[in-house]
Amino acid sequence: MNILLILTFIFAILDWYAVATHRRTLEYVAKPATMLLLILWFTTLLPTSPPIMTSIFTLGLALSLVGDVFLMLPDRFLPGVLAFMLAHVAYIVSYNWTGILITPGTILVLIILGIVTLLIIRPILKALRNSDKGQLVLPISIYAVVLALTLWSTSTTLFRLEWPWLGAVFAALGGLLF
Repeated sequence: MNILLILTFIFAILDWYAVATHRRTLEYVAKPATMLLLILWFTTLLPTSPPIMTSIFTLGLALSLVGDVFLMLPDRFLPGVLAFMLAHVAYIVSYNWTGILITPGTILVLIILGIVTLLIIRPILKALRNSDKGQLVLPISIYAVVLALTLWSTSTTLFRLEWPWLGAVFAALGGLLF
């Protein structure tokens, strides 16, 4: 295993520890370090073909780093969420760079994700409408759709013949965990 990936895992664990034990200084170091190391690992080890797809995915990772930093800072929630949403758009584009895969399996996954997304988002939107945060209904709805499309895009790798099986499983799992 590459040293950059090992360091990524170490800093991720340090970040989880920092959050769980309310050690803000450690979190301010470990959280961005995790993403920075992940970016370095990705850009040095993974194939660059097609290079535009790799560049777009790397942009998504960089935007995720920006989102992490913004969310650690006071009063930077909306810029953080915007950075994450743009990161997910980059992931969607990169996973579908060779074309959107439409098969019975991917359509079934899309339908299931649509239903699950509606079940999750409806009570959230209702609570927002019933509070003084009604202006967040549209942005939250858009973000939910983008997240669902990210998960769908990563899940379609399981149906793509050009994807190695283990890589597709990890891509789908990553989309699910986010």
